Amino acid sequence: MAIDIMTDEQNLPPDENQIIAERRAKLKALRGHGNPFPNDFEREHLAEPLGAQYEAMPKEELEALNVTVAVAGRIMLKRLMGKASFATIQDVSGRL
Repeated sequence: MAIDIMTDEQNLPPDENQIIAERRAKLKALRGHGNPFPNDFEREHLAEPLGAQYEAMPKEELEALNVTVAVAGRIMLKRLMGKASFATIQDVSGRL
């Protein structure tokens, strides 16, 4: 019974050191173009004051205002319901 050595070598996973070296080379190339991990988003609003300001408004009045906000936080809960989706966002001030 003969074992094909070439086939066994081709099925081996890549060497971990080789993967790390490739990732470091990619990071070096990204750094050559500036900050590789930019964070240029600026939060304009906090969740808790927004909730307090708009929660008592009727739906029709709120839709007429067409409010645009910029909140930074974590999505703590996501509910998918067909075509509609709902999310709970939490930042340093609270949840929205």
